[in-house]
Amino acid sequence: MGAARPPLNERNPSSGFCRWHKEVSLITVELKNDLSIRGTLKSVDQYLNLKLDNVTTLNEADYPHLSAVKNLFIRGSVVRYVHLPSNAVDTALLEDASRREALAQSGKAIKGQ
Repeated sequence: MGAARPPLNERNPSSGFCRWHKEVSLITVELKNDLSIRGTLKSVDQYLNLKLDNVTTLNEADYPHLSAVKNLFIRGSVVRYVHLPSNAVDTALLEDASRREALAQSGKAIKGQ
């Protein structure tokens, strides 16, 4: 038997998402089948698997059977976009991480490491 996988958690340091996002309360997830779902982000992992609470659909007329769903697990492979509120992204940290990654890929030493 293999070791148990760690629980999905947006504070999990192995998740790249947690490094540059601030505390997110409400997000919108657009799926590849054109369904848009809004809910409270509870967890995310490195595969973009998401757990949402307090779920609502933005196109409820097309998907009335989802009106009863309040908690949802979304497999990352079906996600097209994740829309975050603009104040939920730490842009300075994200820009710095992007610069560091670009420098590392170019083979230059990163100052301070």
